[in-house]
Amino acid sequence: MKKIFLYLIAVFPLTAFAQEPQSFEIKSKIGDLNAPSRAYLLYQLGANKVVDSAIIAKGSFDFKGQILTPTNALLVIDHKGVGLEKLDSTADVLSFYIDKGEFSINSADSASKAQITGSKINDDNKKLMAQLKPLIERAKKLKALENAAAPIPLPCIPNGSRPRSLPEGPSRSNRPPGKVRAMPFAPVRVLPPDQGSRET
Repeated sequence: MKKIFLYLIAVFPLTAFAQEPQSFEIKSKIGDLNAPSRAYLLYQLGANKVVDSAIIAKGSFDFKGQILTPTNALLVIDHKGVGLEKLDSTADVLSFYIDKGEFSINSADSASKAQITGSKINDDNKKLMAQLKPLIERAKKLKALENAAAPIPLPCIPNGSRPRSLPEGPSRSNRPPGKVRAMPFAPVRVLPPDQGSRET
């Protein structure tokens, strides 16, 4: 018990240090967008979901904040300024990771085509996705073939009726009468009993 207690004391400062907020800063430029365009950053901070926004001026905007651990985030560009709640699945979105420190997001026209620089965790993720790309493409092709395959129609059975079984061959009791075919046997030669030798 004493050893466990000492172990917990030794580990606790490390755990507490790992949970301390860490600052990040994202410098971004997406084309030459201006108002009413607006940028939104969505990420997780512990048990809380954070939604931050920034005004875009000549394509440039920045985000600053804090995280507890590296976390997944979404950068959403509202090109027409309609508001985050009114955007649908066609919205301009970039999925990436936020880590402590400063890094950049740049694109000539859209967030979905942006390049991330100065972030090791995003560089590692890019390499991983490149390695997984052949597997992902193969899975998509298999899914497309599965969707294109015609389903096998099932027989329609009216309510209250029993399904009809497949026809079987005639049973022994139902077979039509006929001649019994005798099995051929080879002739058997009967040898006389051994009488022994006679005395002369």
